[in-house]
Amino acid sequence: DSTIFYGIYKNKKGFKTLTQPIHVVYKLDNDQNNLKFEFGATSYEAPNLNQYSYFLEGFDSDWSGWSTDNKKEYTNVEAGKYTFKVKARDLYNNESSIASFSFSINNPWYYKPWAIVMFVFAALVLIRIIISIYTYRLRVTQHNLEELVENKTMEVLEKKKQIEEQN
Repeated sequence: DSTIFYGIYKNKKGFKTLTQPIHVVYKLDNDQNNLKFEFGATSYEAPNLNQYSYFLEGFDSDWSGWSTDNKKEYTNVEAGKYTFKVKARDLYNNESSIASFSFSINNPWYYKPWAIVMFVFAALVLIRIIISIYTYRLRVTQHNLEELVENKTMEVLEKKKQIEEQN
């Protein structure tokens, strides 16, 4: 487990901001697809009554129901672009603005263009090897048949000669 974000961004001028700049999108490797989000609200009057609703755009179909749980885990998230969104409400049902965190999960190495080219090349080489083996076996079989025909022809000719000598 590792933390990749602590809730504060810096904009292009270096100032701290809560809004994720467009140029800041976290890129995760495909094996980093088990995610845990922890969030909080700044309402300090009865903080145990704060409720949260979240939505992982690109994964969830709709916002979650309101809950006091301030954690959400996702497992086996496929490669793609996502935005985690969360909103809070206090004991008076005052709703916060939506906080969001955008990230992407990279494709595994075997989906990369160079790997696909390598797989196609390997498949072509394998097909070529199979064809070569099949062709070799056909030639050996053809050679064996030619020898058999020649041997049988010689036997027939010898028998013919024997028959002619007997007559």
